[in-house]
Amino acid sequence: PGTLVTGDDLAAAIRAARPNLDVTVVDEKVGPPGLYRPQPMDPGRAQRELGFVAEFDLERGVADYLSQLERSLS
Repeated sequence: PGTLVTGDDLAAAIRAARPNLDVTVVDEKVGPPGLYRPQPMDPGRAQRELGFVAEFDLERGVADYLSQLERSLS
């Protein structure tokens, strides 16, 4: 089963990867009233149909993404 990741979870992963960044979660419930319904994402279908298995957890994935982004901007 999937796991819900909050804005605070994502901000914590960014802070862990780049402690010098000032990261603030403004509002997680963006959009029209009643439309915000957090759902866990289950990678099971991607694994069954595509053979995809995630290699990174959230913290490692964010760190890797930021590294890739920094390389592409330099």
